[in-house]
Amino acid sequence: MVTGVTRLVGILGNPVSHSLSPAIHNAAFHAMGMDWTYVPLPVDAEKLGDGIKGIRAVGFQGANVTVPHKENAIPFLDEISPEARRIGAVNTISFRDGEIKGDNTDWLGILEDLNEKGFDTSGRMVMILGSGGSARATAYAVVSSGADLIVCSRNLRTVRALVDDLQGLFPDRVMEFTPLESAAQVEAPIDLVINTTPLGMSPETESSPWPAGDPLPRCELVYDLVYNPRITRLMKQAREQGLEATNGLGMLVHQAAASFRIWTGVEPPVAVMKSAAEEAYESMSTRTDQ
Repeated sequence: MVTGVTRLVGILGNPVSHSLSPAIHNAAFHAMGMDWTYVPLPVDAEKLGDGIKGIRAVGFQGANVTVPHKENAIPFLDEISPEARRIGAVNTISFRDGEIKGDNTDWLGILEDLNEKGFDTSGRMVMILGSGGSARATAYAVVSSGADLIVCSRNLRTVRALVDDLQGLFPDRVMEFTPLESAAQVEAPIDLVINTTPLGMSPETESSPWPAGDPLPRCELVYDLVYNPRITRLMKQAREQGLEATNGLGMLVHQAAASFRIWTGVEPPVAVMKSAAEEAYESMSTRTDQ
């Protein structure tokens, strides 16, 4: 029950009706006996600044920021963390000490999930598909942990900026970029492919960032940040070629856990959050199938 003393957080984006984050965070608050509630907050791009100011004015503790606002939220913040500044995108804002502060927990979520899956990115060559806010967080995560990088994107302006920015931070790492349609022609040995684009996300489940008929690199793992559907078109392509493939549900949980720490100062119940994500996902899949 929401009362006059309930602390509120939520997720700013458009759309947010599909988000599993409310279920994940509310399960964690319930398990910890905390009087907090997490709610979806749909907001259009042109109203993002008003949305951030509005939830601050009514007493929210903070919010997650999702597509398409991760980069565009920065001008409305008073302070951003060093990691968010280096990445150039935020996914978590908090209202503390009279200021609006921005953080990025996506990169932590990716590394935590890869580590949990037994994949060490140090010394590996990683291919990233996409060049938006999620790509920036992903690229920062793997390069900061010792990986080399090839970024493939249809937007050569944003992909060039991404690589240039990271090369300035990590001059000893190998970094390249190429058009997405040329990804299959990359000759360098690839250890890990990560899709950061929304291609393949429900309801456009038959789309994929990888061209049909082109072989994927003979890598150890294909990692799709899309988690709805559970098995994406890209994952199917990978498995048809005998490659291991996984979705981004684990990353979602671990980035949520990091946001939870920022807002509450309390260590989150990660196992509870994982179970809630699975249950919410199954419920969403059942509704979609009906």
